Amino acid sequence: MRHLALLVLLSGSPVFAGEVAEQAQAYLQQAIEQHGIPALSAGILVDGEIVWTGAAGFADVDNQIEATPQTKFRIASLSKVLTAAAALRLAEQGVVDLDASVRRYLPDYPAPRKGTMQVMHLLEHTSGIRHSKGDESRLITTHYDTLRDAARYLEDRKTASASGAKYRYSSFGFTVLGAVMEAATETSFESLMRKHVWEPAGMQRTGLDTFPSSSADVARLYRNEGGKILPDLENDLSLIYPGGGMVSTPEDLLRFVI
Repeated sequence: MRHLALLVLLSGSPVFAGEVAEQAQAYLQQAIEQHGIPALSAGILVDGEIVWTGAAGFADVDNQIEATPQTKFRIASLSKVLTAAAALRLAEQGVVDLDASVRRYLPDYPAPRKGTMQVMHLLEHTSGIRHSKGDESRLITTHYDTLRDAARYLEDRKTASASGAKYRYSSFGFTVLGAVMEAATETSFESLMRKHVWEPAGMQRTGLDTFPSSSADVARLYRNEGGKILPDLENDLSLIYPGGGMVSTPEDLLRFVI
């Protein structure tokens, strides 16, 4: 079980927002006690204005370090939304052609059995690239310096369906998308995200979840075994940075929404 980042989006009058904010902290604490969650953080956005952020529980249970609104949590597949925004920025600028074959940017990437795998297919989850199985991505500790290196982890796998034919959710498809973005710009994925999304949105506490984590403001990982909260395995997310490898805070995620 991982820490959770909870994002609350509301619109309405300032009075209504104030009433909700008064109850939000109590709600977080109640959720922790009822469900055995190590920590939660949340934010409230009203009419384009961040009116409240809060946190409850412990970001580090062993050392009794309390979570705060500035604590960075893994945001899991919300990472895909940020990656998609960056990819579409590059498409707007004419740097990446969404209708082009993936092999235009990654010439040595294996062609699918049928059809042509286009960049848009990666965004749409119609590439046919399979999602991870079970705890596959959670147990990986190998570090990949580039997303092209990470994409090679997938190359010997048969696609689950013809490209463009069927929706199949895939974090690994976003790994290949990130590799396309890096190849098209000759720039690291992290730099692309910072330039096209994080900095323009004012997301100062968002980044890649590095392994091993050296930052004291990143929530630790835990699992629930029979109602007991125990430390979970630290893993390397460089295999899936674009699809599930970012950390952030409620305030930063709301800044992205704005």
